Amino acid sequence: MDLNSIRNEFPILSHSTYLDNAGIAPIPCRTINALKEFLYMYNYDDGILKPFMEFMPNLLNEIRDEFALLISVKVQEVLPVSTSSEGINIIANAIDWKPGDNVIINDLEFPSNYYPWINLKRMGVVVRVAKSQDGRLKLNDIASLIDKHTRVITATHVAYMTGYRMDLKALSNFARPLNIITVVDATQSLGAIDLNVKSEGIDVVAASGFKWLLSPIGTGLLYIRENLIENLKPKYASWMSQSDMNAKGLSDINFACDARKFMLSGNFDMAAYVGMMTSLRWISELGIDNIEKHVSSFTHKLIDGAVSLGLFSKTSNDNKERAGIVAICVKNPDKTLSRLKKNGIHGVTRLDAIRLSPHFFNTQEEIERVLNVLERE
Repeated sequence: MDLNSIRNEFPILSHSTYLDNAGIAPIPCRTINALKEFLYMYNYDDGILKPFMEFMPNLLNEIRDEFALLISVKVQEVLPVSTSSEGINIIANAIDWKPGDNVIINDLEFPSNYYPWINLKRMGVVVRVAKSQDGRLKLNDIASLIDKHTRVITATHVAYMTGYRMDLKALSNFARPLNIITVVDATQSLGAIDLNVKSEGIDVVAASGFKWLLSPIGTGLLYIRENLIENLKPKYASWMSQSDMNAKGLSDINFACDARKFMLSGNFDMAAYVGMMTSLRWISELGIDNIEKHVSSFTHKLIDGAVSLGLFSKTSNDNKERAGIVAICVKNPDKTLSRLKKNGIHGVTRLDAIRLSPHFFNTQEEIERVLNVLERE
């Protein structure tokens, strides 16, 4: 990868060391330009109605193609959503729950992957919480909560506070023979590491696009395994969820046979998804394998450097247990973060740690700059 041309896509890098991609990532210039071109066309070229009626169906097909390529699944199994929260809510409310059924969550989740499940208590669903140990979630701790009424196990692929990377293959191998649906929030992994959903065996994946996928806010994806789609019942209906999107009149509901049947809205943010499609195509051109190697080298250097300074890293240095997030414990997180900011370094505090999340556009020199600041701890 040509790092100079890559870095020119992000003006913020001219004056800052940006290491908060787990919070919100900068948008590449090419993506911003694609947004501008679309909005100009929408308002000036052929009037508003034509791009709305002609462009939207094509864009929907194209963005689904990019999603399928990104996570190695079929186009029929993916659809756009505004956030991971929307995707998880769609699934949580599409299952035919019975009073006494239970879902297993854990204490490493971001709120987007526990509030939708807690909300099911009103239907008599029991929510069981697996406790993490040293920032890691072990399968035995999940297994101890399973009984014959367990319908779903949900987990984040990469924990937002500690950077722990869940072994999805082990989770699916464990759950599938028990007919338990596995739901994964991949917001903190997609774009930073390669995720082949088919080989991992996961049933459902939801993710937001404004972090590692370098996309506008209001974009995301939802994957539903093909042979699960038929058994799930949409809570809501829209004209885009119908088999024939152009059907007229007061007809009966006839849902699409693929994942599109779960689209909540008749209109999605076309401009945002033009941007997302541009970012996804760039990521594909660069190669997710190349991106993962770069990100891994940065996180490895951060962890090793922190340990050599006598600091404790909550994040494992095992490649299989980490992605792009590193959490380093310090005596005074707020004070340390302030010092980082004074040196032009963007990070964030999480409990007793500084969370740093480099992407492929960062450099080894920038990582050294961070370690030089941490050396003063």
